[in-house]
Amino acid sequence: MDRVKRLIRYTCADRLQLYGKGVRIAVLDSGIAPHPDLKGRNILFRDFTKKARIGAYDDCGHGTHINGILAGNGVMSGGRYSGMAPDCELVNAKILHADGEGDSTALLYALDWVLQLHKKQRIHVLNLSLAVYGLEDERMLLEMSQMLEYVSEKGILVVTAAGNGGPAYGTISQIALSSRVLTVGCHDFGYKDKQGHSCEMRSGRGRHGWEIRKPDLVAPGTEIYSCAHRMTRVRGGGWGYTAKTGTSMSVPIVAGAAALLMEQRPYMSAYMVKRKLQLSTTDLHENYAKQGYGMLNIEKLLTSKV
Repeated sequence: MDRVKRLIRYTCADRLQLYGKGVRIAVLDSGIAPHPDLKGRNILFRDFTKKARIGAYDDCGHGTHINGILAGNGVMSGGRYSGMAPDCELVNAKILHADGEGDSTALLYALDWVLQLHKKQRIHVLNLSLAVYGLEDERMLLEMSQMLEYVSEKGILVVTAAGNGGPAYGTISQIALSSRVLTVGCHDFGYKDKQGHSCEMRSGRGRHGWEIRKPDLVAPGTEIYSCAHRMTRVRGGGWGYTAKTGTSMSVPIVAGAAALLMEQRPYMSAYMVKRKLQLSTTDLHENYAKQGYGMLNIEKLLTSKV
């Protein structure tokens, strides 16, 4: 996360002491583990898988990693791997199984749950670090897309992944095509992990000539270190960190940035926040189908009058 924060100019948030206080983010993923970095952050949990367990857990690791990027306080790393908005509140819905896969029905039920919660205690942001490809059931796809648009209409900023189906054009996730959702792609300025991989090369891309830019913007997503979902057995054990790569990791970076802006300007609507995120980017001078409006820029986001 320290590398990421340099790329997106996060120091401005530290200078302004903005850490997402008062902002509530719903995370639909594989759950959340009791990592010390996340202590006190998660206020509600619901399991929509067939296990239907009561207490919060994560048998996959993807969700805990996402939560750490969003709201980890970095206590186990001396702050090195602290998240984007460590003062925000989290609401977790488990919709992914131990293998990281899920089903459309669980997603729809979880979205309805978020809407019901929103009526009682405002949900500001929905983090959806998943992608849908090859769904042949057109009716189900339409229902999911319409549900996400409805969530947006109710004043919740929906942030979702472009997916990892690139680099061909037209490879954006099927549920990320709506103009109402904020679609995040990956860009790392050429950075590669130890195996020589970069999610920038697999990030879902839009098509030439589309009326709207998809993805909307990009953020780093290669070899992002965040909270592990299990205690390590090396060096005496304890909670540690793990690296993951993908547009899934780019999503909470942008969702966390939205939380910083919402703390700073609580009067802004979800649409205004979405538009500000688009217009406060750094133009990378690449094809719009790859970069959207450009790279997330926290300094411009929190200081510009755009």
